[in-house]
Amino acid sequence: MYKLKTILKSWPYLPAIVPFLVLGLLFLGYQVCFQLNLFGLQDAYYHSKYFRPYAELKQEQQSNQVVQLKDNRILLPNNNSIGTEIFNPYTKSSEMIPSWDSINVNAQTPLLTLLADGNVLATNGYGRGDIGCHPPNDHASANQRFCDPHKTPLVDIRHKKNRWIPFPVPKMEGHSITVLPDGQLLIIGGNYFLPGMNHYAQYPEGKPYFKNNIILYNPKTYESKAIGHLQVARTAHHAELYNDHEVLVFGGMLFYGWTTQDIGWNASRMLTSVEAVNFKTGQSRIIGNSNYPVAGGQIFRINKDHFLLHASTIQDGYRISEIFDASAGKTIALIKAPPATAKDIIDTYGRDDVPACTWIPKKKLICVGRHAVRLLDPAKRTDTFLDYMHLTTTYTTPIYVSNVGLLIFGSRQWFPGTPQTTVQIFNYDRYLKDTTHQFK
Repeated sequence: MYKLKTILKSWPYLPAIVPFLVLGLLFLGYQVCFQLNLFGLQDAYYHSKYFRPYAELKQEQQSNQVVQLKDNRILLPNNNSIGTEIFNPYTKSSEMIPSWDSINVNAQTPLLTLLADGNVLATNGYGRGDIGCHPPNDHASANQRFCDPHKTPLVDIRHKKNRWIPFPVPKMEGHSITVLPDGQLLIIGGNYFLPGMNHYAQYPEGKPYFKNNIILYNPKTYESKAIGHLQVARTAHHAELYNDHEVLVFGGMLFYGWTTQDIGWNASRMLTSVEAVNFKTGQSRIIGNSNYPVAGGQIFRINKDHFLLHASTIQDGYRISEIFDASAGKTIALIKAPPATAKDIIDTYGRDDVPACTWIPKKKLICVGRHAVRLLDPAKRTDTFLDYMHLTTTYTTPIYVSNVGLLIFGSRQWFPGTPQTTVQIFNYDRYLKDTTHQFK
């Protein structure tokens, strides 16, 4: 007691300082517990067990068409005044292609194709709208340049600028582009539309003009030639390189559109047929059918003959995927994904938000919707719930980067509100430790 009185006399301000010292120690203790995730503090804060913020973009992602370049940088095109962003996942930094000379992406879902030389070709995708061309009388904004309607933008990665190059089907959407071994492009199908929102070329019963053309295009010389025709005209299909002379064309739709006169998304109009296109002869033949229509979703090659048709349909609230054997022309396995909760049926497996997937090491897929994340193992034919993301997003795109991990790009779930520019990362090590799984 005597010593305490002596200390108080020596330091008369100690009683006033003690509360601050206690608060400081408590704050330091909280920070230590948070960083070590003791008592699950980080999990509670981020509302996620395996996902954390990784980096911040300069602008909000506005499309699910994101391209991983050959050096693992990420290209994110946008239609605002800032321009096109190139994100470096190793340095967590971005550089911009000036907006005046950027891709003015007015199409909702542009189709971006990584070419053999490392540049990126931008064409109209599956959504309504047009890419970057405005007629002289159109009141375009200052950042939108006029361009030749017979050209399409090319992102020149090396020189950090965009060029308009001749393209054989500039007023097409819903087509597929496959990069062939020699660097040429195989352009298949699609539907024709007039420039402007919802202004499609209308035919009797509101049917847009569908194409069955098979076109070979050289992006270096800008030369193109029609080499054949599909057995079935289709749009919103998928094309995958099969061997040294064939590309497989999966599903798609017979009728497609967005105006009130259009037939629109109708399951009875979706296709199950699979065609093999010989890009050396131009001949095409139907080799079989999938069990379910293939429009939306994704196609992943598992091995020489087997392809995973992910999210090929929704049935009774479940997402159904299938494994297609190209050599036999038929489905050999179905994968039925149970939802984690009733909410996930809408958020992760709704028709308007087909989960985006990407390969991770050892032939497994991570599939991400607006809200939840799943792990798909084609070998075991399982699709299991993993976790909820740190941030609920739309336009969600997962990309695996070597020596970094799995990054999740996405925008805010709804347009009003604060822009979402956060890139999320998935914690592999923790997942493996918690589940004792190995990526075999």
